[in-house]
Amino acid sequence: MIMPQEKIEQLTEREMEVLWQVAKGRLNKEIGADLDISLDTVKNI
Repeated sequence: MIMPQEKIEQLTEREMEVLWQVAKGRLNKEIGADLDISLDTVKNI
C-alpha cells in the first residue's frame, strides 16, 4: 500500500521513525525496543 504524499507529510517525526522501521521489515517488538517505546505505542502508530 502506498500512502499519498499529503498523508505522509502529516506524520510526526516519531511516526515517521516507526514507519521507516516497518518499511525495513522490523517486528513491532524490535521497533519498540529500538525506539524505547511500548509495544502498544508501536501498534497504535
